[in-house]
Amino acid sequence: MKELTLLKEIIRDVESANGRRNGDRTDNCLSWKNWQATDIFETYNVSSNVIKAIIRRAIKTDGASLKY
Repeated sequence: MKELTLLKEIIRDVESANGRRNGDRTDNCLSWKNWQATDIFETYNVSSNVIKAIIRRAIKTDGASLKY
């Protein structure tokens, strides 16, 4: 349960940062691909291999893998 809460927090924060940086502009959009997995892992003190795999996949797919 703790891992799910952490994952939701990471997704919320990254998506929020992407939205703030992008505003209404379509040029120079910040996306998941602009994030470094290691930076996210260090910032949120991620030790779970499952969360690491989800974040790496989100970066690789530009967040598409998080949509359900």
